[in-house]
Amino acid sequence: MKTPAASSACSDKRAHLAHRLREAIPPGAKLALCFDPEGDLEGLEGIPDDAGRLWQVLTYREDDLAFRLAVRELEARGWSADSPVLLRVAMPELVPWEHRVELSFLGDLLGRVEGEPIDLRTDAVVAFHTEPAVWPEGLQEHAARIGRDLQGFVEGYWRMRAAIGRERPLGRHHIAAALLLAKSRELDYRDLELSHAYPAEAIARFLALAAGHPFDAEDEQMLWEVLTATGHLLEEDPVRPWREFPTGEGLVLLVLTDFLEGHGAQNVALSLSGLGLFSRPVSDLMPFLGQVQAHLKEQANLWQQIVQRADRECPQGQAEQAVSLLKGVVPPNRWTRLVGDETPRTVALALLLGYLDEQMAGCEVPTRRCRSGSRTGRNRG
Repeated sequence: MKTPAASSACSDKRAHLAHRLREAIPPGAKLALCFDPEGDLEGLEGIPDDAGRLWQVLTYREDDLAFRLAVRELEARGWSADSPVLLRVAMPELVPWEHRVELSFLGDLLGRVEGEPIDLRTDAVVAFHTEPAVWPEGLQEHAARIGRDLQGFVEGYWRMRAAIGRERPLGRHHIAAALLLAKSRELDYRDLELSHAYPAEAIARFLALAAGHPFDAEDEQMLWEVLTATGHLLEEDPVRPWREFPTGEGLVLLVLTDFLEGHGAQNVALSLSGLGLFSRPVSDLMPFLGQVQAHLKEQANLWQQIVQRADRECPQGQAEQAVSLLKGVVPPNRWTRLVGDETPRTVALALLLGYLDEQMAGCEVPTRRCRSGSRTGRNRG
């Protein structure tokens, strides 16, 4: 299915309104109507449309007296097609979202409205630029975010539709998926679908995507929502410890345990936690730790991406604490031999510093008096 290109008319709601005023309101009209329950036009006194007309914005929010005074002032100044008015119906302050604005007071004006009313509700705008799909109610929960990047959301929707087909009904997780696709243009919807409901696979997929895309905490929660839905994880309990564990710390745990265990250290995860390197206990993560590592290491490029992200998340002091766990199995004077092309940068530096500390400790006098030769050599560990 070919993905339709998003037009400049859907860059945001004001661009959408300018487009709709040209399209839905005939030339020479003096009064148009729009519904703005989410307040996207708040504070706006005028808006040009794509036909070159400048519309004065007149707002009604059940403030009958103030509104009638504003109408009288407009009529006194002369109300013509050269200075058309956009009647904006907005929500009164401090009312619940489901409040219905009473329009009976506007009967005389509504009879003068020309063209189609323009609806600026998020679901209506999204449907206009995509297709008349039945969106789940959760769409309105993301109205502010969609409004900030309407074009990105529309493009994300079409990329998703190209993957799932025209006929599939939309679930709540499809809203989150379209938002994630809007956030990262490099993300492919097929990466968000899991064919199996194995917890370790879902955890590994989450960490891989979180490491490779510019997701914030809100995005990561939506990513979990999508993966648990597409993976048909009926019970979230197995993945909940990973979902609650900070993502960056989870990546550091995976990389450090993989390196240290690979060089003979034992009980690494619990030992790292005991050093205070993480904000939460790791015991609940351990049932799937090895399986998650195995999934991520199946692809060398993917694992390297995980290592690079963990490097950015791991302070140097933490890396130095972590490599101290090797002292019982590998003497520090041999740590430089553990450094290879795939060694995480912070770990490699920690190993080098540990090696140098060991050499310095082997000097029985201050550094400036150390000499190369037998005396220094006898005191090396």
